[in-house]
Amino acid sequence: MEVSEQTKRKDSLSTTNKQTTLSDEISSVEKKLINEHALEVVEKWRERKMSQGILEIPNEERRVILTMVDWLSQHGDEKTKDTVSAIYKDLKEEQLSELCRESCPLCQGTFSECNVKMMTCINGHKFGRCCLTLTLCTDLPSRKCRHCDAPANRLHSRHEGTFLEDLLHQPCTFCNGELL
Repeated sequence: MEVSEQTKRKDSLSTTNKQTTLSDEISSVEKKLINEHALEVVEKWRERKMSQGILEIPNEERRVILTMVDWLSQHGDEKTKDTVSAIYKDLKEEQLSELCRESCPLCQGTFSECNVKMMTCINGHKFGRCCLTLTLCTDLPSRKCRHCDAPANRLHSRHEGTFLEDLLHQPCTFCNGELL
């Protein structure tokens, strides 16, 4: 009887370790997908801005680009450093100082836990992170991927004709699924 209890515990521990490993691997893949997506978006944004000679950048667009560049500066690899530096320079210090980093819309607290799909503030309020813009999903209900349930911000009429309209029409960053 004692042997079977030990075997059960070992099997349970083995299953838990496999689940943790799989969860870690999934998180790693999601992070790589977000990094590739964010790098592609900021590079396209920069090309568009330079080719069209855009001087004025709408606040919402700046917030999205800044969020992506902040993410890349913390989670990106060596090849992203040049792009990150160039974008920070493009956004200029005066624009960065007037553009507040995201804070909790309920308590204005900072975010203590952030991953590719969720953000949690210091007071425990949780929000989905848009799989397209990396910003908070504050529209309720937010869109969700039909396959993997990744959250996404809604497309609004204020986005018409902007860089964000193109971005918010894209499929899910993680699985290429339709956002509903």
